[in-house]
Amino acid sequence: MSINDYIHERLDRIDKANLRRTLLTFDGPTGPHAIIGGKKYINLCSNDYLALAGDPRLIEAAGSYGEKWGTGAGASRLVTGNLACHEQLEHEIAAFLGFESALCFGSGYHANTGLIPALSTADDLILSDELNHASLIDGCRLSKARRMVFRHADLNHLDDLLREHGNGARNALVVTESIFSMDGDAPDIEELVELCVRHDAALIVDEAHALGVTGEGRGMIAGLGLQTRTAAVVGTFGKAFGSFGAFVACSRQMRELLINAARPAIFSTALPPPAVGAAVAAIGIVKKEGAALARKLESNTGALADIARRAGYQVPDPAGAIVPAIVGDEKQALKTAQALFDQGVLARAIRPPTVPKGSSRLRLTASTGHTDADMAKILGAFDEFP
Repeated sequence: MSINDYIHERLDRIDKANLRRTLLTFDGPTGPHAIIGGKKYINLCSNDYLALAGDPRLIEAAGSYGEKWGTGAGASRLVTGNLACHEQLEHEIAAFLGFESALCFGSGYHANTGLIPALSTADDLILSDELNHASLIDGCRLSKARRMVFRHADLNHLDDLLREHGNGARNALVVTESIFSMDGDAPDIEELVELCVRHDAALIVDEAHALGVTGEGRGMIAGLGLQTRTAAVVGTFGKAFGSFGAFVACSRQMRELLINAARPAIFSTALPPPAVGAAVAAIGIVKKEGAALARKLESNTGALADIARRAGYQVPDPAGAIVPAIVGDEKQALKTAQALFDQGVLARAIRPPTVPKGSSRLRLTASTGHTDADMAKILGAFDEFP
């Protein structure tokens, strides 16, 4: 079989399973609203939870950093790409979250696939929540450690696994999200931290969907004052902070290890200065306005969840800004998304392998930029096409 025959055959299988992905082309920014083909849509897909990606303050900061530092870093941090603005950003985010230090990465995917292998060897044990993001899963796979999966947010199962298998490992690492990207729920973080402390296990928490959203913008770990009992927090600048890139917040010693052992940091060009400037500006805004932004976001998320419930979906109380409307069948999820799109509401269908088979859904996300008029339009769209 030639490579072209293989591609054709594989795409055909994807099509028959209703799993073909397509790219939408947007005419402008994609915050709480988006323009496609000249038409304006209410965007229920963006992770720009605080509507900062289009904020004039971030745009101005990006421009000023670009003028001072250039549009690109030009090299990896260990060669000639370590600019003073990178260290400024790391200082700002570490201080904001109450950690000793931080190290920036090109993306959340880079951060997770760099952090986990750097902290573990074949003598270690990694325990990962079954619904963790693909970047955490791949970070675990890239490690040489023994890997085990615990049932989603099931701390009793995790406790059992640590009791049975933890003593045979040099170190045990527990890996989880604080707010899960597809279900929008959260584990009992305080109990999880206590459990890890009891078993002397290092806890790594991906806060990509909690930063800017909970804890007055500081996420769950910092919001609950659990920094000293958590080995590392992973966060992104490309979601609620409206920019690009990611970081690991940790101890100074861990940062030194990551500089020497995290391959995505070692072998990737450093963050572009305009993105750094926008992230610094976002941190400043969330410091000052985080509580008010969080209240507005919580109100909009609650309204969105009520709309989904009225349309017949079983929606738990959201832990953050994510509202999953489970459809089930892949084809029906596509049909529902298209019906909403026809009415000016953008809510793309999420299908396997992103979510388990039979749980295709509309992953709805709220934003502080959604207005009362937007909510009324969304309600009307769901009433007509549940």
